[in-house]
Amino acid sequence: MTWGASLEMFFVLSSLGHPNIAIEPSMGTVKQLDAFRRVIHGRLARAEDAGYRGLRMHVARWVTPLVVTAARFALPAHEFS
Repeated sequence: MTWGASLEMFFVLSSLGHPNIAIEPSMGTVKQLDAFRRVIHGRLARAEDAGYRGLRMHVARWVTPLVVTAARFALPAHEFS
Protein backbone atom coordinates (compact mmCIF):
# COMPACT_ATOMS: atom_id res chain seq x y z
CA MET A 1 0.00 0.00 0.00
CA THR A 2 1.34 3.42 -0.85
CA TRP A 3 1.65 6.33 1.54
CA GLY A 4 -1.05 8.22 -0.34
CA ALA A 5 -3.50 5.34 -0.07
CA SER A 6 -2.74 4.95 3.64
CA LEU A 7 -3.31 8.65 4.24
CA GLU A 8 -6.58 8.59 2.30
CA MET A 9 -7.77 5.60 4.34
CA PHE A 10 -6.89 7.48 7.53
CA PHE A 11 -9.03 10.42 6.38
CA VAL A 12 -11.95 8.11 5.66
CA LEU A 13 -11.70 6.32 8.99
CA SER A 14 -11.24 9.60 10.87
CA SER A 15 -14.40 11.00 9.32
CA LEU A 16 -16.47 8.24 10.92
CA GLY A 17 -16.64 10.20 14.16
CA HIS A 18 -16.61 8.27 17.40
CA PRO A 19 -17.05 4.66 16.37
CA ASN A 20 -18.47 2.00 18.64
CA ILE A 21 -15.56 -0.35 19.41
CA ALA A 22 -16.82 -3.93 19.43
CA ILE A 23 -15.97 -7.45 18.29
CA GLU A 24 -18.33 -8.72 15.62
CA PRO A 25 -18.45 -12.34 14.46
CA SER A 26 -16.62 -13.01 11.20
CA MET A 27 -19.03 -13.35 8.28
CA GLY A 28 -18.57 -14.38 4.67
CA THR A 29 -18.47 -17.33 2.34
CA VAL A 30 -16.39 -20.36 3.24
CA LYS A 31 -13.79 -19.24 0.69
CA GLN A 32 -13.66 -15.67 2.08
CA LEU A 33 -13.37 -16.86 5.68
CA ASP A 34 -10.61 -19.31 4.78
CA ALA A 35 -8.62 -16.57 3.02
CA PHE A 36 -9.02 -14.21 5.98
CA ARG A 37 -8.03 -16.96 8.45
CA ARG A 38 -4.76 -17.42 6.52
CA VAL A 39 -4.05 -13.68 6.53
CA ILE A 40 -4.54 -13.21 10.27
CA HIS A 41 -2.82 -16.49 11.23
CA GLY A 42 -5.41 -17.22 13.89
CA ARG A 43 -9.00 -18.04 14.58
CA LEU A 44 -11.85 -15.89 13.39
CA ALA A 45 -14.21 -14.09 15.74
CA ARG A 46 -17.23 -16.04 16.97
CA ALA A 47 -20.56 -14.80 18.30
CA GLU A 48 -19.49 -15.41 21.92
CA ASP A 49 -16.48 -13.09 21.44
CA ALA A 50 -18.83 -10.08 21.42
CA GLY A 51 -18.87 -10.10 25.23
CA TYR A 52 -15.06 -9.81 25.50
CA ARG A 53 -14.05 -7.10 27.99
CA GLY A 54 -10.30 -7.64 28.22
CA LEU A 55 -7.40 -5.21 28.26
CA ARG A 56 -7.28 -4.75 24.47
CA MET A 57 -10.90 -3.63 24.37
CA HIS A 58 -10.42 -1.21 27.27
CA VAL A 59 -7.37 0.30 25.57
CA ALA A 60 -9.16 0.53 22.20
CA ARG A 61 -12.16 2.23 23.76
CA TRP A 62 -9.89 4.68 25.58
CA VAL A 63 -7.57 5.48 22.65
CA THR A 64 -10.10 5.79 19.81
CA PRO A 65 -11.78 9.04 20.97
CA LEU A 66 -8.32 10.56 21.58
CA VAL A 67 -7.17 9.70 18.05
CA VAL A 68 -10.36 11.08 16.49
CA THR A 69 -10.07 14.31 18.50
CA ALA A 70 -6.37 14.70 17.69
CA ALA A 71 -7.10 14.18 14.00
CA ARG A 72 -9.51 17.12 14.02
CA PHE A 73 -6.66 19.43 15.05
CA ALA A 74 -3.83 17.73 13.16
CA LEU A 75 -5.77 17.65 9.89
CA PRO A 76 -7.79 20.89 9.90
CA ALA A 77 -8.26 20.92 6.11
CA HIS A 78 -10.55 17.90 6.36
CA GLU A 79 -14.02 18.09 7.80
CA PHE A 80 -14.78 15.44 10.39
CA SER A 81 -18.21 14.51 11.67
